[in-house]
Amino acid sequence: MNKDAISSMQRLLCDRPVSVAWSGGKDSSVVLNLTMQAAKAVLESGQTIAAPILVTHGDTGIENPEIRAYASTEIGRLRRYAERHRIPLAVHVATPNLTESWPLRVIGGRALPSFPGMNHDCTTDLKIHPMQRLRKRLQNPKTAASLVTIIGTRFEESPQRAARMLEREETADKPWLGDDNQWYLSPIAYWTMEEVWEYLGQCRDGNPDVLTFSRFEEVFRIYADAAGSSCAVVGDMATKGQAKPCGARTGCAVCTPIGRDKSLEAMIEADPRYHYLLGLNQLQRFLLNTRWDFTRRNWMGRSVDAEGYITIAPDVYSPDMLRDLLRYVLTIDAVEAETARAEGHAPRFQWIDPKILLAIDAQWSLYGYHPAFEALRIFHDVHDLGRRYPVPDVDAWPQQPMPRKQRLYVGTPWEDQQDLQGYRDIQQEIAVGSDSPCMGTRRLANGHVVMDVESSVAFDFDDEGVADFFGLEYDAILEDLQDGRDFGCCGSYLYYSRMGMLSVAPQAIATIDKIMRRTQWLYAKGWNGQRQVEFLPHRSIRPEKDGMTGPLPLHESFLEHHLDTGQKQQELVA
Repeated sequence: MNKDAISSMQRLLCDRPVSVAWSGGKDSSVVLNLTMQAAKAVLESGQTIAAPILVTHGDTGIENPEIRAYASTEIGRLRRYAERHRIPLAVHVATPNLTESWPLRVIGGRALPSFPGMNHDCTTDLKIHPMQRLRKRLQNPKTAASLVTIIGTRFEESPQRAARMLEREETADKPWLGDDNQWYLSPIAYWTMEEVWEYLGQCRDGNPDVLTFSRFEEVFRIYADAAGSSCAVVGDMATKGQAKPCGARTGCAVCTPIGRDKSLEAMIEADPRYHYLLGLNQLQRFLLNTRWDFTRRNWMGRSVDAEGYITIAPDVYSPDMLRDLLRYVLTIDAVEAETARAEGHAPRFQWIDPKILLAIDAQWSLYGYHPAFEALRIFHDVHDLGRRYPVPDVDAWPQQPMPRKQRLYVGTPWEDQQDLQGYRDIQQEIAVGSDSPCMGTRRLANGHVVMDVESSVAFDFDDEGVADFFGLEYDAILEDLQDGRDFGCCGSYLYYSRMGMLSVAPQAIATIDKIMRRTQWLYAKGWNGQRQVEFLPHRSIRPEKDGMTGPLPLHESFLEHHLDTGQKQQELVA
């Protein structure tokens, strides 16, 4: 069967540009190896490959470190093999941008993790969008319409997969057109699981008829250990048909859509070499076990409706929960760094690097979750002072229905209130003799005056600026914090913007101005930060869509101190 696949791929390589989508799993590894076999055969026959082979791979930034290390090693082998045999090839790794990254999504307070039964926004941010951007950047406009991506889908994987493949009319011997108007080829569409492992086994045994860039020993090891088995094939067959979103073996270390990550637990239990993954596995369980604990959520809506109300309901994590998560992940990073030093090797992962730390700090400041530079204070606590915050072992919170949405009267939307400054540093503008440069201002289409900040394709921090900050400004900021200096509402976001370290997309400036006005409004009312959890749910509220009189309880811990609706609501926010 592999001869038929190679034959069809040889014809394809001679006629059209080809891309291989390689995840590192068994199926995509077979497809990549088949492609290299076909490319070598084309060149040995005296023919020419139509265009350099593009190999694309996705790194979510929170991969299981074992998979990340394996993928990096295989990419190195692949490049060396192509160079040795003069196969035109380019390998590209797609990564999320700063806003899409898991730490900024979850710890930054932009979104909850994806849980079982929810939509998988994390897949879109961490995998789909980065790969789409990469493909768009790599495609030659002259040949983009004819590019064929070789994928490892198989009919035998599951009835659901087979149904989707039939609907797409996937074929193994000729390119097929997908719903996205892109061309694909599925060379192992009719292979069984046994045939996949048999082929990889031939590579492992050094069969010269199939061996190319890798023997794939690590694929066998990872599949076996993830299944808690001594044999990769037996382990894979035992879990056949049980695949969940993303796949735990080659997925994110804290993948929550899959539920409990039994494969990572099996790896940790199977071999002491995986014990360094224990902290990440504990974090994954903690996120799952606290899913239904609404006391760990923010409750305040982010927009005012036409009647002057905002929605009160569980939303993203609360400021206290965000602080805890940053402490946990920084501690996990610190423990790994300590272990690496003791064992004499480089750290196998680091989830919170300096740029991500500043981005989290900026986002906390923008939304008013914490005072300015709170993330830096936590970093100093863990990194410099050596304090450790291990992930707690908590019982799973029982599943419960989402509380009914309710509303709180606030009056005029904050974007229409003239006494709010928005994305503007008034104090800096009027400062005389300040050491910090003033960025200047610009006027938006809605008439608001905002800081004339650096622009980029998306929210980002300048690498050189980050390095300069930690070399020149970090200690001074910490001293100011210890002295009790109040940097004001949105203080660190404005600081990073003013210093030119932070850049945003031009079309996002109006949105940031609106968010800042909301944060400033909350700040003035004393409803910023954790007070949104401790204070707001006790305030006067009314059901969103019913004719009942009086408020409804939001949660068992918020049953006290309700006021009447109507006039008292208006008095409260006056």
